Amino acid sequence: MKITSLNKLKSVFNDWSPGPFPFDLKKSDIQDCRNLDQNALLWLWCTFLQDQNIGYTKDEFYQIFIEKFAPREHIYFKGEIINGIVTSSKMTKKQMANFLTNIQRYSQTDLEVELPDPDDLKFEAFYNTYKDRI
Repeated sequence: MKITSLNKLKSVFNDWSPGPFPFDLKKSDIQDCRNLDQNALLWLWCTFLQDQNIGYTKDEFYQIFIEKFAPREHIYFKGEIINGIVTSSKMTKKQMANFLTNIQRYSQTDLEVELPDPDDLKFEAFYNTYKDRI
């Protein structure tokens, strides 16, 4: 079930719990998920890097970037803390923006590959080349 509003969250909680909703939440407390444009850019970049003959597939680049740059979350399970990685589909817009910035910097400095920037005038040609391959 996807919860898309504060009222829906309260309703689900009240159905589950006999007591009143124990949190004081405001709409600003609920963060937006990353958007489809951010996700498309991530996969365009991974596909582009795959084509640079560095030796990794786009899926391997995705896994490498998730391991290196994805935010971490702490899950409490049976009294112990488990450190997890937030995958791109679970990132907020802000987390995804930081994730993409880190990938762009890493690609430029460590891989010596300049990733096309969406603000660049040449980006449309890049997009048209790779859009059907992601």
